[in-house]
Amino acid sequence: MAMSTILGCLKQADSDYGLIENGDRLAVGISGGKESMCLVEALRLYKFFSKKNYEIVPIHINMGFPRLSWESITAFLKERELPLYIEDSSPLIYEVLKLKIDKNGRLSCSICGKMRKAAICKAAHKYQCNKIAFAHHADDAIETLVLNAIHGGRLATFKPKMELSREKVVFIRPLLYAREKEIKRTINST
Repeated sequence: MAMSTILGCLKQADSDYGLIENGDRLAVGISGGKESMCLVEALRLYKFFSKKNYEIVPIHINMGFPRLSWESITAFLKERELPLYIEDSSPLIYEVLKLKIDKNGRLSCSICGKMRKAAICKAAHKYQCNKIAFAHHADDAIETLVLNAIHGGRLATFKPKMELSREKVVFIRPLLYAREKEIKRTINST
C-alpha cells in the first residue's frame, strides 16, 4: 500500500511539471539510501501504468568515501533487471572535502553538492541520458527553503524540473510531493 502513495505522488508531480516524456533516458542518482532506492523502484513501476516509454539508468558516483558496499544495491537492481553503473568522480570528491573541513571538523555540504552534480552530469552524458532524476522529496524542499532563509537570507528551494542549458541536461525530482515518512514506510514494506 505504501508504494501506491509514492506512485501517486510521482504521478502528480509528473502531471504538474511534465517531468517524464516518451523517449527519455533517465539517469537516476543512486546513493544507496532509502530515497534513491525508492525512486528507482517507483520509476520502474510508473513505466507500467503511465504507459510512457522511457529508460532508467541507475548511476552511482563513487566519491571516494571509505567502507561503502554495493552488494545489496546491486542485487536489488539485478532483481529488477537494471544494471548499476558506478562512475568515479574526478578528482575523488572525498579527497577534496578533506581539504576543506570546517572549524567543527565537518565536511562541506555545498562543495560536495556542486561536485556531485558536475560528476552526475558527466556520467549522464556518457550514458546518453537527457534527464537526471534525483530523489529529493517534500521534506528536502522544506529543509532547503529554511536553510536558504537562515543562511542565505532568501526564500528559495529547488525546482521540480530544472534545465541546465549549458550542460544540455534536465534535472527532475519525481518524489517532490512524497514525504520522508512515506518513503521510509515504502522501503520497510519492500
